[in-house]
Amino acid sequence: MAADELLERIAARDAPLEDSHAPPVLDIVAAAEEAGHSDAVVIATLEEMLADPDCAFQAEALLYQDFSVRCRMQKLKAVPLDLVAFRRRFALAKGGVFDPAEPRWREALAVAGRLPEEMIAPFLQIARAAMDGEPCPGDEILGRAYGSRSPGRIRRLVDYMEKQGAIVVRSDFGGRRSIGIPELGLSTEAE
Repeated sequence: MAADELLERIAARDAPLEDSHAPPVLDIVAAAEEAGHSDAVVIATLEEMLADPDCAFQAEALLYQDFSVRCRMQKLKAVPLDLVAFRRRFALAKGGVFDPAEPRWREALAVAGRLPEEMIAPFLQIARAAMDGEPCPGDEILGRAYGSRSPGRIRRLVDYMEKQGAIVVRSDFGGRRSIGIPELGLSTEAE
């Protein structure tokens, strides 16, 4: 075999193969726009879902299916969150945090991250009320965030968070409750 022919064969083998079935190169600008649009859709969809008062008491698999259908109805090419990411994002939304990238939530999310996953939403409800100078959320609001209608479970939840050092519960002489968050240096108003 001639040297020229051998070099041509080597060059042909090292050259990238042209595949007519290869996907087109993604347009970076379009991908960035899709990501921005998908985050807005996620926020709007979570707000829409939580507008239904019974939503917080549904099974997570059913909620995720509802979420994915709503995202597809908004013409997203793919569901932007998998089940695990949805579970976390839905817990944040139940706690009143629809956009966790907001700098306002940084410290509260750091404290919430040390609690068990099912307690993040009730903790964030308390943190939001303390940050906004509002009265302490009642048991019904905390129960909705926790996914339980049982007053006993809500009392145990609050007791557990206090034992973990995440909150401090105070009652005034009239029996009105306020909850402080020592790490944030904030407290809710008395309910």
